[in-house]
Amino acid sequence: MKMGNPNVAGLFYPADPEELQNFLVSALKQGTPAPPDSLPVALIVPHAGYIYSGFTAGHAFARVQHCSPGRIVLLGVSHRYRFPGISLYSIPEVRSPIGTSPVDIAFTRTLQQNFECVSPEAHEAEHALEVQIPFIQHLFKETPVIPVLFGMPPSQFHLDFGKRLAQLLDEKDLVIASTDFSHYLPLPEAEKRDRQALSLIEQGDLPGLIHGLEKDDFSLCGASAVVAALAFSETCGAEHRYILDYSTSGDRTQNYESVVGYGAVSLER
Repeated sequence: MKMGNPNVAGLFYPADPEELQNFLVSALKQGTPAPPDSLPVALIVPHAGYIYSGFTAGHAFARVQHCSPGRIVLLGVSHRYRFPGISLYSIPEVRSPIGTSPVDIAFTRTLQQNFECVSPEAHEAEHALEVQIPFIQHLFKETPVIPVLFGMPPSQFHLDFGKRLAQLLDEKDLVIASTDFSHYLPLPEAEKRDRQALSLIEQGDLPGLIHGLEKDDFSLCGASAVVAALAFSETCGAEHRYILDYSTSGDRTQNYESVVGYGAVSLER
């Protein structure tokens, strides 16, 4: 996001409001809402162009379409910058072709008081969080968001961040971790690596996930966001983890020699 303005509208998702709304409606029909006795506390959602990963993202967002989160924390990893701590949004709203979402400045200040923070410039020209905004605005028009970017691979910091976030947020708040899975591998290899990562996520095996990432058994471009979301959900007592959908870019392009993997996961209490 270019500090409030949509940066990849027309590239990653439609810039025309009607076309964008129509896509969101179609994408959300791919999934089903969580049952009344289950509360999603966090989602893992892809962030590629909608033509590639939008329907998988729809599975994740459909899971929370009957929820009423008080605020939504968006977690991602910068594709352009490396930095310690977190980078927070510094202006009061984010925009997309279909509207605006308020940024929870008060909670942003709370995060500043609890964690090392760097310049907000990491959010400029970053798509990882921006592509989630239209889905959020379609479902939760007035719900404030808190965009957070990490700039380093998973470490104890991200585990601690997730645990502390669970103490700071309210019961009905929602965390969204933005990530894609394997990049530019032949389909059989991509599926094998991605299924291994998804299995560890489904088991809630944080040590195994971090170890596998360090060994390059699999890859997640938003790994730190996923680790933080898993630590958050574990601290919240979310004992159920559901793999809602898995797909690759090959499903769309028919090029199976070099694919990107996408997963949708719901972490529920």
